[in-house]
Amino acid sequence: MKRLRLLLASILLILGSIFIESAFSDESGNTVYTDDLPKLERSYIEGTITDYTTGKPIKDATVEFKNSSRGVGYYKTETNKNGYYKIDDFIAYIKYDIEVTAPGYVSYNETATLSRVKNDIRLKQESIITGSVKDSNGKALSDVEIKVSRSYYYNSSMFNPVFIKSDSSGNYKINKLVSGPYMVTFSKPGYIAESASLNNIKEGESFNLAMVMYKPAAISGNINIKGVNSPAVNINVSASGRYNYSNESFQDGSFQLEDIKPGTYTLELSHQGFNSIKKTNIVVSEGKNVSGLNFDI
Repeated sequence: MKRLRLLLASILLILGSIFIESAFSDESGNTVYTDDLPKLERSYIEGTITDYTTGKPIKDATVEFKNSSRGVGYYKTETNKNGYYKIDDFIAYIKYDIEVTAPGYVSYNETATLSRVKNDIRLKQESIITGSVKDSNGKALSDVEIKVSRSYYYNSSMFNPVFIKSDSSGNYKINKLVSGPYMVTFSKPGYIAESASLNNIKEGESFNLAMVMYKPAAISGNINIKGVNSPAVNINVSASGRYNYSNESFQDGSFQLEDIKPGTYTLELSHQGFNSIKKTNIVVSEGKNVSGLNFDI
């Protein structure tokens, strides 16, 4: 034990002498270190990019490393036929934004500090949602905004919504999607917004989703309380047919159902304490409002 203590003391004395030799005090009494600042450690990294499911190597995948602080450290290369990549003169122990892309695959993104030489990455095959958008006459609709987001019951915090517009032929294509459930919405000024819920797009699947959009129509009128000629407020108003719509009457007894698609509907008025009223065979044409429906309840 005594020998061990002597050995440790000797080591500390040696280190102390080295430290003292590498520093001196200036005229103000401040310590000035003469050693150079430590240099960034340079090495190399390598790895293989493979298919997540099959394990097969992916050729011509782009591998990119960006310094997260946007300082020194940027590298970009491609894999060979064996899915292999190598980056020489690599600065380790820096936090990097890592991105790996390849045709037909979901992009891989990660922020990490790399301390090991070998870094293998597996890519999942992309899922695709594609289709066309037309009006009720079969005419292609261009510039329709299409939004793809994760369905509400899925953890959507890891997925940012994707926006795209239909082209001049009404076609659209959204790729690089991971498998899972999605909500797709379509919107264009002058047309009723549409949405579609896709329960589960499989890995590598190309799902075709065609959409028809309609110009909006409306059903409107007035409701009075029978016998007192007073507006009936908060009366439930519903229209049922191929599609269903509902609203309540306003303070002046007026009501309006909006964004109605063409078809034949049954209008029903109801409220606790009042007898229900029904009016059948209300025909709504696309883009045409049905107004002047007056009722005494």
